[in-house]
Amino acid sequence: MQTNPNKLYKCKVCKQPFKKSSAWQTICKTNPDCVIDLAKSIIEKRKQAADKKDRKELKERKEAIKTLGELMAEAQTAFNQWVRQRDKGLPCISCGKPDSGTPNTRDAGHFRSRGAAGHLRFNPDNCHAQCKQCNSYKSGNVSNYRIGLIEKIGLERVEILERDNVPRKYTKEGLIEIKKQYQKMTKELKSG
Repeated sequence: MQTNPNKLYKCKVCKQPFKKSSAWQTICKTNPDCVIDLAKSIIEKRKQAADKKDRKELKERKEAIKTLGELMAEAQTAFNQWVRQRDKGLPCISCGKPDSGTPNTRDAGHFRSRGAAGHLRFNPDNCHAQCKQCNSYKSGNVSNYRIGLIEKIGLERVEILERDNVPRKYTKEGLIEIKKQYQKMTKELKSG
């Protein structure tokens, strides 16, 4: 690659015009500050790249040592966010109270509780938007929840939920996948 000996180029650092002595030259060599600044810039970029690599490795190590309980909680959070987004604007499944649109006023309430039927914790038919009053203070308001659920998904699917007692084993890999899936689905609902 040849340079035009008469052409003036702009220094990458001080922006002053200069003539290149080689094709790869990007700064004027007459100003020592430009050489120093370019060297500092290169060192800083390498340091940032190393820091980014270190942060990525640290994140991967932290992910690798998470317990099944921690992964279950993260997957549950992702699932609950999706339920709230899916049912945004719908009334409470139990009492019919309209969605005010105010943040943190709705829960993802389970028809069959996670404690009694943990195997249904990620079943979309088993979880719907519920006002905090019904979910927290009325223990799910189950009798009215069932009525609302029959209206929403039909008696046949409600009875399937009520009969489902097949235990499920969740693995770390499975919980990570559930979390990713529901995060993606929540993002799609928010954007579309």
